[in-house]
Amino acid sequence: MNIEIERRFIVRSEEWKKFINSSQEFKQGYLVSKKDSWTIRIRIIDEKEALITLKYPKERISRYEFEYEVPIEDGYSIWNLAEFKISKTRYQLRLNDHTWIVDSFKEQNSPLVLAEIELNTIEEKIDIPQWCSSEISDAKEFSNASLAKSPISSWPIEKRRSIL
Repeated sequence: MNIEIERRFIVRSEEWKKFINSSQEFKQGYLVSKKDSWTIRIRIIDEKEALITLKYPKERISRYEFEYEVPIEDGYSIWNLAEFKISKTRYQLRLNDHTWIVDSFKEQNSPLVLAEIELNTIEEKIDIPQWCSSEISDAKEFSNASLAKSPISSWPIEKRRSIL
């Protein structure tokens, strides 16, 4: 059983770009997304690979996560049926002996940029880069599933200004 432990942050500058190792284009469609329950999504990576992922909350910033590859044709069929979708470019960075992920959202969630780091334990200490601002690990409205349902372009302008 896989458990994902993740801390997430809003990114406010472009200093992170000097640490980029690789990038991928993601399309994600949400089939189920219930608060404090299951999230089920289809993810298409670089138009070549499709994964179906099931997540369930565990405690605080940890979740059970199950992920399976599906044929790309099936992935697109599922994607086309999904009501709520997001697109983003995902960058991998190597920083302080950790792998950081930076997601640059597109379309209705542009110009939102979020950083995340996966941890081995909830208590693991990390050095937070200066280009990270507010921590949003517990902020449900910043989950990818929530952003698919309620993109930042639909948020009140004051709220958008405060985070971007």
